[in-house]
Amino acid sequence: MNREAQANLSVRDRVYVISKTYSLILLYSAHLAAMPHLDIDKLYKKYLDGAVRTGDRYEFGLVMMEFLAHLGNAHTRYKDAWIDEYHGQPLGFYALPIEGKWMVKRSMIEGLEPGDVTVSIDGVDLEKFFREKRRYIPACGKRQKRLGLFYSPHLFPKEFSVELENGSEVLINRQTQKITEPEKATEARWLKQGKLAYIKIPSFAGGTQARFEEEAIRYVKEFSNAKALIVDVRGNTGGQTPERLIKALMSRPYRWWRQTSPINLSYFRTQYAKLERHEREVGKLNEKGKAYKDAYSDFQYTQLLILPEVTQLSNPLYTGQLAVLVDEECGSSCEDFVMMCKDSGSAVIVGTRTAGSTGQPYFWDFNEEIKVYIGAVRVYFPDGSPFEGIGIAPDVEVIPSSKDLKAGQDVVLEKACELIS
Repeated sequence: MNREAQANLSVRDRVYVISKTYSLILLYSAHLAAMPHLDIDKLYKKYLDGAVRTGDRYEFGLVMMEFLAHLGNAHTRYKDAWIDEYHGQPLGFYALPIEGKWMVKRSMIEGLEPGDVTVSIDGVDLEKFFREKRRYIPACGKRQKRLGLFYSPHLFPKEFSVELENGSEVLINRQTQKITEPEKATEARWLKQGKLAYIKIPSFAGGTQARFEEEAIRYVKEFSNAKALIVDVRGNTGGQTPERLIKALMSRPYRWWRQTSPINLSYFRTQYAKLERHEREVGKLNEKGKAYKDAYSDFQYTQLLILPEVTQLSNPLYTGQLAVLVDEECGSSCEDFVMMCKDSGSAVIVGTRTAGSTGQPYFWDFNEEIKVYIGAVRVYFPDGSPFEGIGIAPDVEVIPSSKDLKAGQDVVLEKACELIS
């Protein structure tokens, strides 16, 4: 079938996708239990109506994105390769809120430079634009939604103008602009020969994860005699947990996350449903019935608690001073790495608070293009304090200013050098 002809989905397909997704949420979502105010049945009926009304594949995708965004987890999401192909062309730049302004962090667009402050899209105030689009962004909390806006090119027009604080305007045409992203690679160098070394790991994603991690470990071995080592994971959005790298760098015993995941106990749910039906059809329950209903209600969203294990050291490759550089884009498995560095006291963490994003998703593959991911694990710090939507606070916070970005000055790296060299 011609790709353009796939711009519409049949009613049957749309109803199946949203209905199956609803059932997957009930079975696998670890975040539903944490949202007692959320009436998932009511939401399903609301978005089912939306799914039936629109045959347009992009509009249906927005319906699904908005439905899943209610669960407040960045790993709970809808993905359609067709939407990525026809509506997900890259923006060519990334902006995020810094000191109350939407600031460009990186750009491959002429006339749009790191440190530039963006104020509007096609004349629409950027805050207003964000408020209109945030309902489609899967995230835990307002901060995470803001971080996700410029990671969501499908929410932007294919052609638009960006107005800057300095009064200039940059035209973006996502369909025609040529964007060549530099190839990612693990980088390493001596900052002070024989004393202070630096390794930058851009990603732990997909099939490339082994390559990035393998290269990083090779550099750790090369720098094993350095007095101090800086590992830079800024901009690393995650992938697979770099377990071998963690073992290579931990100088103290370390812990994994505290986690919860849903357990479905059909017997208790059935008994609760019987008592609810009795109340509706017959009337009030007696004292015994009320007691049973209260007891069974505790099993509506039963969670398995997985306590963190302590991992003892196993011949780490590096035992000198260690600093880890982080930012708000550091998420998912990147945060696995950072958390263990910080919780164990093996490293000093420098930069800005991380994303606070995880979920260990269960995914359902509807076909070769449409997939749904349901966050099946809720994660907490080892001491039980909340993590999702909050992130990992650095030991030393350093926020690059517009002036720093424009000058190409890496104040985070400079601070780390000052701390450990």
